[in-house]
Amino acid sequence: MSCNSGNKADKQTTETETTQAEASTEFATGTYKGTIPVGESGKENYHITFNTDSSFALKEQMLTADNKVDAEFDAKGQWKYDMEAQKVYLKYDNLMDRVTSFSIIDGTTIQVHNGSMGTKETSGDAYNLVKE
Repeated sequence: MSCNSGNKADKQTTETETTQAEASTEFATGTYKGTIPVGESGKENYHITFNTDSSFALKEQMLTADNKVDAEFDAKGQWKYDMEAQKVYLKYDNLMDRVTSFSIIDGTTIQVHNGSMGTKETSGDAYNLVKE
C-alpha cells in the first residue's frame, strides 16, 4: 500500500462533490417574477415561487392594454430540476394538458416556456424572469 493511495481517492471525491455542488446551485429555489408576452399583443405578470420541498406556487395576472389586471390565475404543484438539460419542469396539481418548463439562464434568471397540446412553446428573452 502506498502513502498516496488514499489521497487520490480523497481528491476525486472532493472534486466530484464540488462539481455536484456547483451544478446544483445553477438553479436556486425562491421567487422569480417578470412581465411576459401573451398571444400577439397581450402581457401578463408572472410570479412563481419554487420551494425547497419541490412544490411551487404560481400567480399569473393578465393585463389590459393600460397595464391593469384583467384576470388572475393561481396554480400549485410540484417541480423537478433536470440538471443535464438545465431545465425545471412543472407538474400542476389540477391541469393535465398544460406544459411549463424553465431554462436556467444564470443564477438569477430563468426563461419561461409555456405551452399546451395545441400551442407552440414560448421562448426568447421577453420570457425571462428574475429572482427576487
